[in-house]
Amino acid sequence: MHLPQKYLAIFFTFKICLIMFKIIVVSDLSNLTASDLTLKADTAATGIEKHADQLPNADPEPGALRIMSQGLKDKLALASNLESQLAEVKRQIELNANELSLSLKGIGNYLETVVNKTQNPSLVSALGYRVRETGSTINELEVPTDLALIEVKNTSGMLRLRLKAVDKARNYGVIWFYGETPPTVWPDEAMKVVANSRGNKLKFNRGERVWVRIKAYGPNNTESDWSDVATRIVP
Repeated sequence: MHLPQKYLAIFFTFKICLIMFKIIVVSDLSNLTASDLTLKADTAATGIEKHADQLPNADPEPGALRIMSQGLKDKLALASNLESQLAEVKRQIELNANELSLSLKGIGNYLETVVNKTQNPSLVSALGYRVRETGSTINELEVPTDLALIEVKNTSGMLRLRLKAVDKARNYGVIWFYGETPPTVWPDEAMKVVANSRGNKLKFNRGERVWVRIKAYGPNNTESDWSDVATRIVP
């Protein structure tokens, strides 16, 4: 059976399209470790050798690939050995540091005995030690200043407290209210106690205006007065 000429033309055009279909090779190299690369190089070298008649112009040649792969393997082995040595050296450093620290503590104890017997405190600084300062009683704390409410990125209903740290403060008490105007009366008891002046994030009612005050607590049951008020609309 003879096909019409137009059908023959369509058939050969389709056949040519099939023959010219582009094959894209994916190397998958971006996420490979150095060790993975050596394995891939060895596999490629073996594959080129097995199909040398079909891949006569491979560049680099299998031998060159294996040389590069082996060179990388040698460096990886060296790195592993050096890491083991470094870990052992660090362990020895820690042991030696602990031993030296104990020895220096013993010298400090001996020095304390001698200077108390001779009443010659100049020996302390001569050996690189210092005399402990006499502790002073803290009777009052400064009022926290520079209180601000900072937005926390990629969150809502949360603000970060920022303030200038108060000397000798052990923690801080926080109190807050919502509304368009600050309250006329603030209670004395904190609603939340935070450990330090940095990194404190508190949850508030989203979309409302919040008013915040803070005070410092210190040793000997001391506490400061309340700070000035900080305010902003909660994101």
